Amino acid sequence: LLQDEGADLAEGSQDGDQTETIRVVDQLSLLGALLGELRRPGSDMEIPLLVLRLASEYFERGVLMAVGDREVRGLGGFAGNGEQEFLGRKCRGFSLPIAAGTRLKQVLSDKASVRGPLQHPDEVRLLEQLGGGPASDGVLLPLLSNDHVVAVLYGDNGKSASPVGDTRGLEIFLGEVGIALEKTLKRQQAASAQRN
Repeated sequence: LLQDEGADLAEGSQDGDQTETIRVVDQLSLLGALLGELRRPGSDMEIPLLVLRLASEYFERGVLMAVGDREVRGLGGFAGNGEQEFLGRKCRGFSLPIAAGTRLKQVLSDKASVRGPLQHPDEVRLLEQLGGGPASDGVLLPLLSNDHVVAVLYGDNGKSASPVGDTRGLEIFLGEVGIALEKTLKRQQAASAQRN
């Protein structure tokens, strides 16, 4: 009888642990697969897509922005509202000034992730691009290359108001792609200048 009861308890706790383990393993598998894609020849042109693909596993909506001297410029975005393609194009045409007192300015100065709601009027424009909101919890994550921020990823859970979870796996990936993304952005700028 004791042996059977112990077996039932072990099975019950195993199921609870197994669910969490599967979730973590899936995120790690995805992270490993994306890092593998990053190492493929010619993959540097797809870096913004790889970043947004992984970010969509952590957030309901988000946007990746290249950092300029006075503003950030959208490279693409996503939202869980069925308008992926439209939002991606809309975010690519978006720019936002780097204003004093914003969370964006803070992430650029600190070179570290910043959590909290966006409340500055310039940053509220960013939320409007993503479908409106205020989001109760948001995260700005820097992509670094040689100790300077080349891009910033913003993500939140839209209007569901659920808090953003652990983003460590995403931060590991972003730490690997900063230099490659900077090279991609420089190539795009050179190609654009040559066309003009």
